[in-house]
Amino acid sequence: WKSRDIVIIQPNSLVIAQYLLEHGHTRLAFLNGIPDYPANRARGEGFLFTAFKHQVTDVVMLVAPSDRPESVRPEGLQELDDRVAVQVEKLLKLSPRPTGVFVPQDKMTAVVYRILMAQGISVGRDITIISADNEAPYLAGLYPRPATIDIGIDEQGRKAIDLLLWRMGNRDSTSSALHVTLKPVLVEHDDKPAP
Repeated sequence: WKSRDIVIIQPNSLVIAQYLLEHGHTRLAFLNGIPDYPANRARGEGFLFTAFKHQVTDVVMLVAPSDRPESVRPEGLQELDDRVAVQVEKLLKLSPRPTGVFVPQDKMTAVVYRILMAQGISVGRDITIISADNEAPYLAGLYPRPATIDIGIDEQGRKAIDLLLWRMGNRDSTSSALHVTLKPVLVEHDDKPAP
């Protein structure tokens, strides 16, 4: 087994930025309450790069301060709420306010929705959010449910097991690293916001 054999694919930032651009958003934001989680950092960097690649320069990065060791997540819901609330407050104070927002995890998106609703902001009418991970428990109660990127967690697991089994059966192989490539899928919902 070689540790470099598996490549974990992050949500395709090109798809995320294109989704917002195709829906008419030219003022974009990335909102991250968990900056110390490496995947979120990579998602934000990819989003920013892709927006600039499409000549969109009106992009705001709203990221909570980084004060934890890598891969340590907030202690609990209250800490996540507090971190996200500060970033949403910054978003709402911007003028002009971004209308297309990428939140890098569905669990954060659920918090963002609740905070925006408490501020009288209607997702789908006043602001469009796209998320990542396609985690139904976090998205089920949201209206309208945001578009999200399905990063294929189940398929990643199956491919990793296949790769591990192949390596175990071919221990003497001198082949270079094997890569698993999965294409993230944009999942849109038919929910429409109330007028």
